[in-house]
Amino acid sequence: MTAEATTNPVSDTTLRQNLAATPNLSAWVSANAGSGKTHVLARRVIRLLLRGAPPSAILCLTYTKAASAEMSIRVFRTLGEWVRLDDAALANRLTELEGRTVEPHMLVRARRLFATALETPGGLKIQTIHAFCEAVLHRFPLEANIPGHFNVLDDHKAAELLAEARRQLMSRKTFEDDPDLALAVTTALDTAGEAGFDKLLSGLYARRRDYLAFDTLARASGGGAEPMFRTALGLSAGETAATATDRAWPLEALPVDYIRSLCAFAETAKSATRAHNVSYGLLVCGSEPDPDKRLELLRQVFFTQAGAPAKLGGAASKTVAAQFPDLAERLEQAQTQIMDVCDRLARLNALSVSLTAFRLARRYLGSFEALKTRQALLDYDDLIAATEALLSKSGASAWVHYKLDQGIDHVLVDEAQDTAPLQWNVIGSLSDEFFAGEGARAALRTVFAVGDEKQSIYSFQGARPERFAEERSRISGRARAADVDFREVQLRVSFRSSKEVLKLVDHVFASADALRGMGSALDPVIHETARQQAPGLVELWPMIAKEKTDNDEDWTAAFDEVPESAPAAQLARRIAKVLSQWVGIETIEDQKTRQLRLVAPGDILVLVRKRDGFVPTLLRTLKATTDIPVAGADRLRLTDHIAVQDLIALGRFAVLADDDLSLAALIKSPLLGLNEDDLFRLTASRPKDQSVWRHMRGLSESDEAFAVAVKKLDHWAACATRLPPHDFYATLLGPDGGRRAYLSRLGHEVGDVLDEFLGLALDHEQAGLPGLESFLAMLETESPEIKREMEGQSGAVRIMTVHAAKGLEAPIVFLVDSGGEAFQHSHQPRLWLLPKAPGSSEPPSIPVWLPDKSYENEATAAMRDKMREQAEEEYRRLLYVGLTRAADRLIVCGYRGVREVKTPTWHSLAAAGFDSAADEAGYLVSDIVHDPGGEPFEARRLCRARGDDSVAPAAEPSATPAAPQSTILTITDAPLPPPRRLPRPLAPSGVGAVLEESAGIATRSPFADRQSGSAAALERGSMVHRLLQVLPAVAADQRQTVLARYLERALSADQADVSQALETQILAVLTDPRFAPIFDAPGEAEVSVMGTLRIGGEDRAVSGRIDRIALDGDRVLVVDYKTGLAPRPGESPPASHVSQLAIYRALLAPLYPGRQIDAALVYVSGPLLIEITAHALDEAMARLNT
Repeated sequence: MTAEATTNPVSDTTLRQNLAATPNLSAWVSANAGSGKTHVLARRVIRLLLRGAPPSAILCLTYTKAASAEMSIRVFRTLGEWVRLDDAALANRLTELEGRTVEPHMLVRARRLFATALETPGGLKIQTIHAFCEAVLHRFPLEANIPGHFNVLDDHKAAELLAEARRQLMSRKTFEDDPDLALAVTTALDTAGEAGFDKLLSGLYARRRDYLAFDTLARASGGGAEPMFRTALGLSAGETAATATDRAWPLEALPVDYIRSLCAFAETAKSATRAHNVSYGLLVCGSEPDPDKRLELLRQVFFTQAGAPAKLGGAASKTVAAQFPDLAERLEQAQTQIMDVCDRLARLNALSVSLTAFRLARRYLGSFEALKTRQALLDYDDLIAATEALLSKSGASAWVHYKLDQGIDHVLVDEAQDTAPLQWNVIGSLSDEFFAGEGARAALRTVFAVGDEKQSIYSFQGARPERFAEERSRISGRARAADVDFREVQLRVSFRSSKEVLKLVDHVFASADALRGMGSALDPVIHETARQQAPGLVELWPMIAKEKTDNDEDWTAAFDEVPESAPAAQLARRIAKVLSQWVGIETIEDQKTRQLRLVAPGDILVLVRKRDGFVPTLLRTLKATTDIPVAGADRLRLTDHIAVQDLIALGRFAVLADDDLSLAALIKSPLLGLNEDDLFRLTASRPKDQSVWRHMRGLSESDEAFAVAVKKLDHWAACATRLPPHDFYATLLGPDGGRRAYLSRLGHEVGDVLDEFLGLALDHEQAGLPGLESFLAMLETESPEIKREMEGQSGAVRIMTVHAAKGLEAPIVFLVDSGGEAFQHSHQPRLWLLPKAPGSSEPPSIPVWLPDKSYENEATAAMRDKMREQAEEEYRRLLYVGLTRAADRLIVCGYRGVREVKTPTWHSLAAAGFDSAADEAGYLVSDIVHDPGGEPFEARRLCRARGDDSVAPAAEPSATPAAPQSTILTITDAPLPPPRRLPRPLAPSGVGAVLEESAGIATRSPFADRQSGSAAALERGSMVHRLLQVLPAVAADQRQTVLARYLERALSADQADVSQALETQILAVLTDPRFAPIFDAPGEAEVSVMGTLRIGGEDRAVSGRIDRIALDGDRVLVVDYKTGLAPRPGESPPASHVSQLAIYRALLAPLYPGRQIDAALVYVSGPLLIEITAHALDEAMARLNT
């Protein structure tokens, strides 16, 4: 941040934002998280409109529909405000927007823009690229060779078509007509099993574009697919498993005579056991006539049981090496020969299964494409591919460009780092025309893109972060060649996060290893913040490791149950207990008002890497142990929710009343409101030949609760017979009170689930088979998943993955590391793309199937390494996104298994960032102790360093916040009184109180000391304060250990004498019985106080921090620590120290009515305790008033 000292970062960023939004130039914006990307994009659209660009000529491409909606809202909100402003206010707005005084006619144009944008056919083109491509294809269906009445294939319909394609693939008729396909299906099932076969079909659908393109190449080549597979795998045309196996024997480096000589020598020589075993094993191999069995024996000699190359160096012991000096080298060469044979066999196995997968892909994907064509459906990939072909490859592309050239003058791309290569081709086909010449008409034409390579986390959707820089260079070159003004703009200032949060981000990504995948290595990660004074806090909680145990798992427990002793459960309890101490108690700064407010549940965001067992565990813990509302998971399989399971059970009962299991599952639901005892009476005591429903009717004659339940069920069964599914469930949840009952029991988050359920019922009525049975069958077979929008104003704790949190923010963020490796082999897709030949620089285009790790080989090693590298790079970008969601407080925590992974994790990278930040001046990394609910744990905290007796930061809450009071609003006709003059500020501290004069010049208080301590002394004072704040909560037998560990980290080795002195002083204070009332009595440390006192005839606003308040019976003891020299015997403490305590006593007096407030000074260097008498405190206040 070199410019920090010379320029205002906010002003500089404003200038950069205005430059990027300039409508007459093309711009490429690289923007850090929270730097106002959406703001810049909206301003550019507005300025383009203001400069006269027709709304239809502006194409703004966003990544999601939600982003499109937000952008449209921002633009129309601004244009709507302009209509209502008077001329002067509107002129000021436009001057601020344009950076210059505007002409009067601009006011008229600005007022008309709202109506113009509304009346434009189709409205403003702020849309996703898929929506744009859909519109283009509807406009040019003949040129694109697609049906003119096509519809877009949604996920639900795609699942139906895939199920039908699978049915056709597995049908008897298909097997009878195509024996090769039947063999391919059987081979795939034998190779991968049923689960692996399902994964293969899912992978084929995900790779359908690659397989269809490969099929086209294979047909065009004339030789088919096998030669292309062989070339990609490095196999010759005639190479088979038999020819590869024959290469295993004889061993070129170990002739049989050599082996016999070695065996004979090793049989009698000392220290030659290993050589004898190897040589004897090789002789056994040579005597085996079957090549396959011989190879298996050779594997046993040269490989371990786990399949790794064996270490054979021990065979060449000193005794053996004297007789056979080249034995070690020969063994290594022989092992290499066998490894090469195994590798060739792995390649041949990969060839075989890849051909099998290709045969399945041809039929399975071909059926799917035929079903889509028959029903005139295009999926989202089809939209992009068809548009790209229309604009670049088809014979009609010139005509299409000519027509589009008349409509689009400005292309704006949001979240450019997440744009896939094929989507870039579409954008490039449009924007390249801007630099190609005059076009269809003369007009100002621009390209604008904004993004951040560090936030590219959607590789599973095809995004490639390196494409961001490539497109920037390409467009920049074309703009220069066409003599078009093109600017590259960087936005570093965050308007979201505090300095502490961004400081950790900078230090985490300061190392070269952490910087991999974050953009150019020459462009370090540097952030600045507009919230310079905002109080921030970053904590690193220790990883909770699983304890090693010999006990077997409880086989009776549910498969997804998380034991209470599991690390995930322990972390969930920690988070829940800490939140219970923060929500409604501690304060944070409101970003809009810049005023302090209490922490609310909606301020908290918990981020995870994946939705594993920790998410439901934390949900259950928060609901069971706190009253804090929680919004639930961001993604949910609809049929997994208990409310939906109740509704399905009710539907089954309505279809078949004798469905005992469904009725029993419904008994305890909120719909009926019965309990466990009612369920037992209903099911356990009924006759064996009687259904639950009939027995329930019998009980209803004598039990009012059952009578009410039977009446409800009769009513709902009747509704189900005459109403379609949507109307039936809408009646149940609406007029019949079902929604109210669920909200009462399960909380507000169930509302989203019920809405999705009703929407699904309505969609099924419109597109599926009619009837309740059909709807229930669809729910059972398809298990639809819903994505819940997690708005910041939900009023509940949000738990989601980092991917889902992209674009969101929260004042308080918990980033949870599950302790796994960045690259997990089991989670990687088993369908890989290889280049056309090993080592080729061409893009990968040959799809191969590797069912498990045994099929991997040297031809696929480069791709495996590349996948690992990409996974690790995206893992770091995920960490960046997670860290930068936090505005005020960031807590990095996690859990892991028994063994710690060897590769860097989120937690270890954050820990390295803490270590690096500890060396930076102005910031302090300290050890703290959290004690939520009697389960203390240590943590590390990063905050800005503060000197001895410093004024408390605004974000620190009081120990006991005042309860909110209800007020009655009264309105009178009398004129308002004149505004009250704000009190002048006064801040007590260890060096005195500073009085800020009305002229803005700070002057010294008349009771201030004349000398100030050095920076080192202030730092030692800060250490003493922190230690006396934390150590009283630590057990007495552990204090010295904790103290020594802290001082070892905080002080360098050459400060051993300082460390020893501090340790002696601190322990002397804590163990001195004279100080027992201070530390043994209930109390709080570092208590922030604020109030108004009348001093010197005028009101003064006073704020400060009391080192410790102790409650000893009816007495309140106020203690201030001093680290300077203690007064000599008989000498009074400095007047400034006494005055400071007098101010604190005056501030606390209204809070403790009827209690005696005593004050004392603790000089740590003594240690010395000096109680200040009430008379001395009164005199000090009197002096302040003179």
